Amino acid sequence: MIGHSTGGLTAREYLQGLARVLDPETPILYREDIAKLITIGDPHQGSLGRGM
Repeated sequence: MIGHSTGGLTAREYLQGLARVLDPETPILYREDIAKLITIGDPHQGSLGRGM
C-alpha cells in the first residue's frame, strides 16, 4: 500500500490497530491484509506549523 499525506497516517493507524469507527470505543482490527506500507510526504513527526 502507498499512502500520501493523511492517507499514509490513516494507513499507519490501521496497521497499528488504532483505527476507529465513528465511535471511539469501536476499533477497526488489522486483518494482516497489507504486506507493506510506503508513505510519501506524511507528517509522522507532526508539522512545524508556521505562525503569521
